[in-house]
Amino acid sequence: MSYDAGVLEMLRDLVAHKGYADAAMLAAVRRCDGAGADADLVALLQHMLIANRFWLLSSADLPFVFENESQPLASLDAVIARFRATHEHECDCSRRRPTHISRGRSTRLSSLAAAAPWRRG
Repeated sequence: MSYDAGVLEMLRDLVAHKGYADAAMLAAVRRCDGAGADADLVALLQHMLIANRFWLLSSADLPFVFENESQPLASLDAVIARFRATHEHECDCSRRRPTHISRGRSTRLSSLAAAAPWRRG
């Protein structure tokens, strides 16, 4: 197995596991009475989603516009729908063969992380 194939296989496994873990967490939250009305909980879940989308979009060479991504979502259902859409995007990206698997790529992501909008001031 080549380096690229091994990395892609691991990436696909990680995406699948993260999707399973996110779905289990969100199902548990949904089962809790009043969770959807807990603004702090919804905000925390959205924060997790923003961080997830930052890495997804950055690694796919797509723009991450913090002002757009951080717009408050209206409900727990909206957050769950965004998690689902994000996971589908991750699955799609992991099925494609990236042309940028290299050590230079991780350097670019490290630079992006250091300049992440939520790390300002």
